[in-house]
Amino acid sequence: MREPALYTRSVALAGFPEFLESLNGDPSALYKKAGLDLARSYNMQGFLHWNKFCDLLEIAARDLNEPSLGLKWAHVIPMDFLNSGPMLHLATLTETIRDFVKLGIAYQKIHTNGVKYDYSINSETNLLEYRIIPHAYSTPCRQIIEHIVGMSLLIANHYFDEFPIQKIQFQHMPPKDMTWHNKTFDCPVEFNCSETLCLSDPEVLDLKIGGQLKILKPLLNFHLSRQIKKDRTYHQSMLEMVRDILPTIIGIGNSDFHNVADVLEVNPKKLQRLLKQEGWTYSAILDDVRHNMAKRMLYEMDVPINKIAALLDYKSGEAFNTACHRWSGMSPKSYRKKLREQSVSNMD
Repeated sequence: MREPALYTRSVALAGFPEFLESLNGDPSALYKKAGLDLARSYNMQGFLHWNKFCDLLEIAARDLNEPSLGLKWAHVIPMDFLNSGPMLHLATLTETIRDFVKLGIAYQKIHTNGVKYDYSINSETNLLEYRIIPHAYSTPCRQIIEHIVGMSLLIANHYFDEFPIQKIQFQHMPPKDMTWHNKTFDCPVEFNCSETLCLSDPEVLDLKIGGQLKILKPLLNFHLSRQIKKDRTYHQSMLEMVRDILPTIIGIGNSDFHNVADVLEVNPKKLQRLLKQEGWTYSAILDDVRHNMAKRMLYEMDVPINKIAALLDYKSGEAFNTACHRWSGMSPKSYRKKLREQSVSNMD
């Protein structure tokens, strides 16, 4: 039986080359060892092979003698949390931790299939168990798992004075040096467990975060403005602002016109007028951005067509199919084949 194509969004490696350099590592050489192209990895809207992503962190940890590299990386993620920009946005749309977790799990399902998340309340211990489950075909991913857990708790502790985690359990073996674990987790940490779990009081699910909108909005806007201004050709046109913001929030089911106006803190009628002055409509920009993203997704990875449709905020596979026919005159499957054949032809 053919193994499934495991993938994750390229944004998962945002800032990682710079982090490796800070450790006196050679990003290009380490990426090459893992079978990745450093230059191509800077395309934050593309995809990576999940197993190569895992291998990169394990190779870097070994070659740089950094056994807790995943946790160490979590501590240097900038406060705009590039990889969590969409998650920050989700937090502005939900009222409680329970709603946020449910929406976040759904969001993560379409952005990677290399690892999945789940939660339940243990009837015997009456503790909330939040699970992080690597795919059965995943290569060793200790560093990534520790990075995910560490970054998640650092973000949570940033917004809640004492986020009530009672215990953390990892499936892998303990490190010889627990310095970074002690620095990251204010609770007991166990190893060689049957699952990777974050254990907490179930009442955490009812914590209100709807009121956190005023706190999150400036951080979200900082994240988005950083995305916009990273392009040196930025000339402050509304067209370019919308075009740069859309890839950041597409995929969470909220890329409609009024939401984008809200993110930009512009009155919808004013946004419409400014775009018209530049010869564009919002729907035309959205369609153009979706087309460019779809071409990359179809070409780069064997991501299922229905997942690509969800990543592009189409309400159904049929709607994505209709869009593909409008762009190319063919189905998504045929369009993928054509894009790959064109790439091979250009290389000859």
